[in-house]
Amino acid sequence: MICIGRFDAPYKNIDTVCDGFFGTDIQTLVVGDGKLRPVLERRYAGKNIQFTGYVSEAKKRELLSRSKILVSASSKEGFGITLLEGLASGCLVAASDIPAHRFVDQGSNVIKFFTVGDSKAIRSSVIELLRLPNAEREKIRQRARALITQHWQWREIARKTELILESVV
Repeated sequence: MICIGRFDAPYKNIDTVCDGFFGTDIQTLVVGDGKLRPVLERRYAGKNIQFTGYVSEAKKRELLSRSKILVSASSKEGFGITLLEGLASGCLVAASDIPAHRFVDQGSNVIKFFTVGDSKAIRSSVIELLRLPNAEREKIRQRARALITQHWQWREIARKTELILESVV
């Protein structure tokens, strides 16, 4: 399981993710850096939780491609780009139930949502995804690819953004 976020942004709720998995059998990789990292690392680093610090985009893609599940526990976001990165990498995604994350999902039910701030709900969501049969996981990955193809192609997003900007100028 992988969690990616800025440690300088408390609303990313990285501590809540760590609370949910600390001392479990679920291998947890926490990617990111910031002033809160040393505090969380002292509290949670151990046999099942590893902190990578900052990684390059190439390394992030590699880590995502090796991970089964991406978790995003943010209480607010402008947009859930990390969710798209996870889905595009083949991860199943568990995310907090906030508008930005729902927007990324577009009603596809590809993302497993949990209550914001609830470490037990996060753990439960991840366990549910881990217990899925391989065939069901593959169906979700196929739906994720369809979601990205239909709604999240960068050329189309850029074209729509350009139209919006032209209309207000």
